[in-house]
Amino acid sequence: MKKPLFSKKDIVYIAGPVRGIPKKNAPKFLAVEKFLVETYGCKVLNPVRITDPHVARCHKGRKGKALQREYARHDIDLVFKSTAIFMMSGWDPSVGATAEYYLSRWLMLKIVHEYQLVP
Repeated sequence: MKKPLFSKKDIVYIAGPVRGIPKKNAPKFLAVEKFLVETYGCKVLNPVRITDPHVARCHKGRKGKALQREYARHDIDLVFKSTAIFMMSGWDPSVGATAEYYLSRWLMLKIVHEYQLVP
């Protein structure tokens, strides 16, 4: 029997492409979140769910670089709170997901790629 990819103790950040994808890829992020919670019982930190009130306020009034900086700060903070990162397929062209991947390596987090879910 294979060891599960995540445990109930894991806090898993989801990384993947957002910009240039319809609805900012939110349906896929939400589906991955649901799958991880139902399959592994782990806690999931999903960047499409803006939990920081400051970023939520900024979203309403800022555009371009200023807003992008707030998203980056928010997402990096979530990676720091994680014990593992889940890399959705298609993440590699994404500047943000690439940064999250390398930050996760630097922090020595468990890294799981979507293709690893296939038996």
